[in-house]
Amino acid sequence: GLRNIRYKASVDIIPLFVRADSIIPMGPEMNYVGEKPFNPITLDIYLDKEAEFTLYDDDEIVSFKCTKESTKIVLEISESKRDRDYILNFNKADCPSRVLINEEEIKRCGTREEFIRVEEGWWCESDKVIVKVKTKIATTIILELS
Repeated sequence: GLRNIRYKASVDIIPLFVRADSIIPMGPEMNYVGEKPFNPITLDIYLDKEAEFTLYDDDEIVSFKCTKESTKIVLEISESKRDRDYILNFNKADCPSRVLINEEEIKRCGTREEFIRVEEGWWCESDKVIVKVKTKIATTIILELS
């Protein structure tokens, strides 16, 4: 905000600038609203210190709060009325030593193919950590940084 950015992009690239401390929700691709369930929900998280987001969905409100400290990243998801699948993209994040969901360590996947197959797990990509979780209870995800 309040500044100009000069950026050269080739014709086949559309740059997207995201403010630090943002959580951007994405749903599955649809041709029209209601074509299929709004599941999974992908959260693109761009974290510097702290970010929050509230999802308003028909009959419920789900809130997300993410904080970053020197040794960990913590994401809190409030309770939901139904099971939801979340894909959490922690962008510009270092690969953690382990990931915990409600104090239980979850599996690190060795390949993208393995990550796609599992219901719950995590995987590191160049400058992003991706976590997959299914929950409807209040959930805390912790990325322990080395």
